[in-house]
Amino acid sequence: MLDEGVKGNPILQHEFAKFIESYSLKSSVAVAVSGGGDSMALVLLMHEWASAREIKVIALTVDHQLRPESALEASQVHAWLTERGIEHHTLTWNHEKVNSAIQKKAREARYQLLLKWCREHKVNILMTAHHLEDQWETFMMRLSKGSGLKGLCCIQPCLVEGDLKVIRPFLTISSDRLKKTLERFSQDFIQDPSNLNTQFERIRWRHLLPILKKEGLTADHVGLTIERFRLADDYIEQQVKIAFSNIIMSSSDLIRNSSICGKIPQKNTLDRHASLAMTADRSRHCEEQSNVAIQNSDFWSLNLVVTGVMSEKNLIKLESFKQLHPEIAYRILTKLLLEIGGHPYPLPYKSLKNLYYKIVSPDFIGATGGGCYLKKVKGGLIEVRKEQRKVKNANSRSYSS
Repeated sequence: MLDEGVKGNPILQHEFAKFIESYSLKSSVAVAVSGGGDSMALVLLMHEWASAREIKVIALTVDHQLRPESALEASQVHAWLTERGIEHHTLTWNHEKVNSAIQKKAREARYQLLLKWCREHKVNILMTAHHLEDQWETFMMRLSKGSGLKGLCCIQPCLVEGDLKVIRPFLTISSDRLKKTLERFSQDFIQDPSNLNTQFERIRWRHLLPILKKEGLTADHVGLTIERFRLADDYIEQQVKIAFSNIIMSSSDLIRNSSICGKIPQKNTLDRHASLAMTADRSRHCEEQSNVAIQNSDFWSLNLVVTGVMSEKNLIKLESFKQLHPEIAYRILTKLLLEIGGHPYPLPYKSLKNLYYKIVSPDFIGATGGGCYLKKVKGGLIEVRKEQRKVKNANSRSYSS
């Protein structure tokens, strides 16, 4: 990210170029532009930098249709940018009336529209103008709700969304510097009245910043805390990756690791479909080993072969899991539940903690959480499956976690 530099000074071309070239950008880059001072500064800096290179800058504005003047504002942004030779498109959020969680729903819709446009037009970089004060507000909002370390790392400077990267270069830059940068470009910007509406939590925190600064809780100091939290979080994630590879496995891993062909049941006890699931070579080898004693877990392992879940990493080595530090275990559980359950958000901390203690208890048999069913099975393993909706009859309700 850019350094804070001299407070109050505009961001100059050489300063921005030094930073942005570290991303090795090529071809086209999309920039989210609301028309506010921060995003206008970003798109103009990007245009200035890209003009000397074979890189195309495309500005995208989302009209949320939450205020009567929003369409007119989007048209104004279009006029400003096209006059400077910057390609601009307005994306419209069509919706029913929004009465609650307005900012959250608008943010989700905005990213859906922006990412959808980028994918459809084969643009793999999207830039946004989140800045230092945005980080401060996010930190305070999450702290007030009891967020853990990962949550308090706040807005990430680079986020991978499948085949796209979302880059936020201004997270260590104050809004004042961005306004000064617009003065350098002699560029006006739009004042969004919702930025003064204390109905929204973020705005209430924004109004508290001048008061809390007097006690040392400045955006700069919180930014340093976030930086240190990220270092700790990076280390924990390294340990999570190691632990995940050691204790999470797929059915095919289980079969390979247990040399199942040396423990396979005698041919006359095999289910016909299971026999078909084995390769010819393995079948011949297993016939030669037909006098080997069989454990119940082998029947279950073979059953997984024919139920089509061999490649999915959905098995937890229970005893190894119990030995993990709780924070590592929580993160592994979160990763599994998100990947298998398919929910957009992780399980709340209290629910995650309760699930963890159920799993490590001596009498654990099964539990649900995050759209998944976790079941203790043979071989000291826990199987994690996506929970299926159950419908009793045409008039009954469906249930899921």
